[in-house]
Amino acid sequence: MKKILFVLIILILGIFAFRIVYKITVKTPPSIAQIQEKEGIAVEVITVRPDALLKLLNVTGSVGSEEEAYLSSKMGGRILKFYKDAGDIVKEGEELVGIDTTSLEFQRTQAKNQVRIAENSLNQVRAQFEDAKRDLKRMQNLFKDGVISPKELENAQLKFQTAEQQYESAISQLEIAEDNLKVIDTNIRDHSIFAPFDGIVGIRKGDIGEVVAPGQSILSLYNMNKLNAQVQVAENDVHNLRLGQDAIMTVDTLTGKELRGTVTKISGAPDPNTKLFDVHVGFKNIPAGLKPGVFLRGRILIGAKENVITLPFQVLFKEGSGYSVFVVENNRAVKKMPELGDRAGDKVEIVSGIESGMKVISFGKENVKDGSLIKIIEN
Repeated sequence: MKKILFVLIILILGIFAFRIVYKITVKTPPSIAQIQEKEGIAVEVITVRPDALLKLLNVTGSVGSEEEAYLSSKMGGRILKFYKDAGDIVKEGEELVGIDTTSLEFQRTQAKNQVRIAENSLNQVRAQFEDAKRDLKRMQNLFKDGVISPKELENAQLKFQTAEQQYESAISQLEIAEDNLKVIDTNIRDHSIFAPFDGIVGIRKGDIGEVVAPGQSILSLYNMNKLNAQVQVAENDVHNLRLGQDAIMTVDTLTGKELRGTVTKISGAPDPNTKLFDVHVGFKNIPAGLKPGVFLRGRILIGAKENVITLPFQVLFKEGSGYSVFVVENNRAVKKMPELGDRAGDKVEIVSGIESGMKVISFGKENVKDGSLIKIIEN
């Protein structure tokens, strides 16, 4: 028993001795802080270079067309037929909507009958007029030869004048009948809607059988070859806009495609309801699949500063009333308090405090402080 106890004591002492020797001979792995203190904090940097600061105005709106129309019938009535529907391609002069003209068709039939009656009457009177004209000429010749008396010549002249008046009256009656027919034909045509230009039908308002009032909008039509961006701008920004300024638009339905263009129209007064100014941007490139009415967003270039020092705004730290940034000098982080100028998008102008050629910490800046040893990682 004493022998076993002795062996156990020896084993326990051996274990303790092993642990003491292990701690002495095996080094503890260095901490991250220790590694950074020795090798430097890993960061990425950007080298400051003169740049252009573009001042952009963000806008939203929809796709429209330089040539678009909201079509209505001049005359009201019941819709009989839609010859074209939303999304259909149409040609100039093509009939799009027909409205009931039953009563006008009846009037047209009567007017055509009146024209025929007036034409027949004119033909009869014309024949009588020609006869009277020939008789008058013959009687004038006879009178010169002394064959007939002045009274007989006077009767022939009176007969001719009466026939002439009847002829002129018949002509007037025919013109009145034809004009009446033209008015009815125009009224019938005004009950239909025709395409004023080649394009695509946009929105359709109304259904077959619905009664519409004169001038009530029924269809919209867009010229697909003249699509543009129609955006709205606040009065605080509109004074920065000029015709011809460059713009870039994007449409959510056309992922990855940029629509470049220029400002072509700036409204002279704001919308009375929204207090926003309408601005049109003409596209330089119209991709397939672009549809009128879809939402778009974009940026209009309203100014630029050339050859200035800029930094991405995200590399700055807010510090009190100003901003700070870390630059790398002699492998050490050095805090700078630059003076900022204009900001455009994610860029900000540096007026002073940062010079061209400096390396500014862009990634890992949260891990450093003034004087930290830096290890630059190439990105």
